[in-house]
Amino acid sequence: MSSTLGIFRGECKRIKIKPTANLKCGTFVLVGGLVGVTTSAIAANTEGEIQIDGDYEIAIASASAAAGSLIKTTVSTLGGSDVAGVPVGIALETISSGTTLRIKLIPNYLAFLEPYKATGVYAVGDLCLYNNKAYTCKTAIASAEAWTSGHWTELGALATVTTTPAS
Repeated sequence: MSSTLGIFRGECKRIKIKPTANLKCGTFVLVGGLVGVTTSAIAANTEGEIQIDGDYEIAIASASAAAGSLIKTTVSTLGGSDVAGVPVGIALETISSGTTLRIKLIPNYLAFLEPYKATGVYAVGDLCLYNNKAYTCKTAIASAEAWTSGHWTELGALATVTTTPAS
């Protein structure tokens, strides 16, 4: 996947953000455990919004996708650094080639993350949880190893919520 078009379909939920780097309109943004899309350009240290749900169109190089497949792309952090391979949505259509793809945004991908396994093998861009925080792999791990913080980039902390059923 390459870049976003900024075409929204239907009613969407938004949250306010204040990035420390400039963000273009239509940029996928990672905020802790949320993935959203900027609704307009946002200047550094200025409040703006990201949409965290709804249908969205993204520009693709020349790829294919099946309806229902998980779509991963590069997203920006509030500081402006890029994180590759982050799940952002589910394909809403099947295309064999083309320039745009309609997706349903996944606002909170952390629910799909697995805890770090010292016996695991990880590629650059893989995601995991460790000590209640989400990380992306920045150095490939080809054999078993204990957690090595230098091989990972922190994406954000998870909130722990306890609910009580209504009586």
